[in-house]
Amino acid sequence: MANETESEKGALKAYLNDMLALQKHILEAVERQYADERVKSDDKTFDLVGKLKSTLTHHVTDLEGEVARLGSGIGATVKTAVSAALGVAAGLYDKIRTDPVSTMLRDNYTALNMSSFSYTMLHTTALAFHDDGVASVTLKHLQDLTPLIIHLNEIVPYVVVAELTDEGPIDTTVAEKAVGNTQHAWKP
Repeated sequence: MANETESEKGALKAYLNDMLALQKHILEAVERQYADERVKSDDKTFDLVGKLKSTLTHHVTDLEGEVARLGSGIGATVKTAVSAALGVAAGLYDKIRTDPVSTMLRDNYTALNMSSFSYTMLHTTALAFHDDGVASVTLKHLQDLTPLIIHLNEIVPYVVVAELTDEGPIDTTVAEKAVGNTQHAWKP
């Protein structure tokens, strides 16, 4: 039974390190966005990116605490995890300075949904291995991300409309309709 427990602990450590690597990678991109003048030029977008930065910073700190609690070094496992996370999210942030703000928000939306799914998996794993610490942290992080994902959905139509005005005259009132339509799509 002791070997089985060590094996379970090893699996939990590996998944926890994967999550930490993913969150660090996303945080780095969000920090670059937060410094971007185009993001700063829109108060709502800047505020949202600031909330993402703050939330992800706390998540990284919490996850590092859980890694330390489990006695897991951040060595080769994290190198592997970083490679995996970078492989999945590679195209998301490479062109942050040239992509429109709407594309940055799309990439954030994608990354946060990947994080949410990963937190659900890690939470389930922690429950299965009876690790209340990791289970609690992952559930809290999932609860932190879901309102941010919803907020991204609500903000992006306004950002898209603002960017489209550079193309010529458009109906700027459609942003509100787009928000209503997309929110309705999520509530069948």
